[in-house]
Amino acid sequence: MSLLQFDQYAQSNLKEGLKLYGTEDNVGLTKAWDLAQNEFHCCGVRNYTDWFEVRNGTWVPKSCWLQQSDGCQRDSASWWKEPCYEKVKRWLAENIFAMGIFAACIIVVQVLGIVFSMLMYCHVRRVKKYYD
Repeated sequence: MSLLQFDQYAQSNLKEGLKLYGTEDNVGLTKAWDLAQNEFHCCGVRNYTDWFEVRNGTWVPKSCWLQQSDGCQRDSASWWKEPCYEKVKRWLAENIFAMGIFAACIIVVQVLGIVFSMLMYCHVRRVKKYYD
């Protein structure tokens, strides 16, 4: 799969997720979209019109608003214009080294946990044989 195909696949999957925004069984997805749009100051996958496509109208969530005011809902000038997909992709590229270090630390902790639990098991088993 080429990088272009991956981008297209990821964007289409994310747009499918927009359809589930605000539904009862998808609270986590809703919070994730709100967090991403608030933190990265972006709206939609490619831009704010993604919300129009999946919501059949001119609705965007409050997390797309530049400022939280009543007039924002109908005024596209007060919505974030940058696409979330590109901003998150850029952030991941800039922080890949830090994420790799974090993942390596987690792996080391997990391996040490396995080693120590195995040592403890062997010690308990040896003591049990001694007393039997």
